[in-house]
Amino acid sequence: MLGGFENKWTDTDGSTITRYDVKRLRQFYFAPDIDLTKIKTKSKVVRSVLFVLNAIKIPAPTISWNSNGTCKVYALYF
Repeated sequence: MLGGFENKWTDTDGSTITRYDVKRLRQFYFAPDIDLTKIKTKSKVVRSVLFVLNAIKIPAPTISWNSNGTCKVYALYF
């Protein structure tokens, strides 16, 4: 979607831009969120590494659904 409510906006020069030729499409992605910090360990180093790695999205199976009603399943998706 190019605009918040429609494909029409005003740029910094004050010109109105309309892009009604571009179809608006909403997409939703459903995937598990893995919390690596829940892994129990006694090592402070391993806990620190898991804490840092927790900020990175781990590829996981994902279901994608869009406003056209199309549903796709991905084995791994970032």
